[in-house]
Amino acid sequence: MLTEGGLELGATHVIAASGEFGNPHIPALPGLDGFSGAVLRSSAYSSRLGYVGLEYQHKNASASLRGVGRGA
Repeated sequence: MLTEGGLELGATHVIAASGEFGNPHIPALPGLDGFSGAVLRSSAYSSRLGYVGLEYQHKNASASLRGVGRGA
């Protein structure tokens, strides 16, 4: 992804916390179709076992994302 200033950002995992448990939403992020990592809603997260040892980055943390972050 390129920022407006031209800085290239890369990640192996992306967490976008947008939506409520009652109305979950995965936004149409540029390049998401070519992303080979896991894409899931926080409501689908039930255990950290599949994610132990992985690095992640989150921005503008919602309550549900903070719960995922504590378990990762």
